[in-house]
Amino acid sequence: MILCASRVACIALVMALLAAPSVEAKPIKAPKPKLVAGTIAGFGCGDNCYLTIKIADDKEIDVLCRAKECAPWVDAQEIPQAMIGRSVKATLGKGKQIDAAGDVMGAMDAVTKLQFVD
Repeated sequence: MILCASRVACIALVMALLAAPSVEAKPIKAPKPKLVAGTIAGFGCGDNCYLTIKIADDKEIDVLCRAKECAPWVDAQEIPQAMIGRSVKATLGKGKQIDAAGDVMGAMDAVTKLQFVD
């Protein structure tokens, strides 16, 4: 409901609103997941579990291990030795780092899907 001081003021306000250009909301694009290929170089747990993947040029990346394939390792708090050196394709997204009290400490790269290629 529009309250105006007079009928003329209301008509002027409605006319101004009708003449104003419409504003359309633009959707925000979600970042595309990043795909990396490499070999599993390590796995370690503290408050969170991290997977180390050796990628091109012997560079290593440490990422949160949030993929369903990581679940048994997270539960055991260790990775079977036979997994070290296996070739993988990993889909990276963002994951929340959570401390022992359950508080979110921040976000970082996380493996959201892990595919074994050997």
